[in-house]
Amino acid sequence: GITRYYEYRDEDEFSYFVTEFVRGIDLKERIRRIAPFTLSLAVDFGCAMAEALNYAHSAGHIHGDLRPHNVVISPEGVLKITNFGVQKAVSRSPEVQAATLKLAASYHAPELSTTSPGTVSGDIYAVGAMLYEMLTGASVYAAASTNEQADQHAFAPVPSARAINPGVPRSVDGIITRC
Repeated sequence: GITRYYEYRDEDEFSYFVTEFVRGIDLKERIRRIAPFTLSLAVDFGCAMAEALNYAHSAGHIHGDLRPHNVVISPEGVLKITNFGVQKAVSRSPEVQAATLKLAASYHAPELSTTSPGTVSGDIYAVGAMLYEMLTGASVYAAASTNEQADQHAFAPVPSARAINPGVPRSVDGIITRC
């Protein structure tokens, strides 16, 4: 469930990765097209992400920038998490960090504002935020600015996915809240 890395180079101020090409669309685009997902599809994707993260975390690797833009689904429905390890390279450039934060604000755990490159719990938080979005078609929190959204992640109660989509079972809503 994780794209293969073929090559990594860290030369002077530039870093680059050569990774496996995964045919398909990213999860963000799929959410835009068909959300809310059926319960079985959202749970299947959530489990696939959890299995991939369990493998990576048990090997000591943290994604640090998990969001639907970094999850690709093939036409056959195979899910792959991309861009593992990129957060270290992103942290070198304040400009790239700011641009990345705008994309990732909907999925960042509150502690990621102060820790870099991320945590295991931050990756799990992102899975919960993506499950919420797959099942409701909306971000967990919406705000006018990235800072306001970060404050909501840190201080606002977690909204219930069932409030937007009554078809979400209490057990799945509980998993989202726990993440």
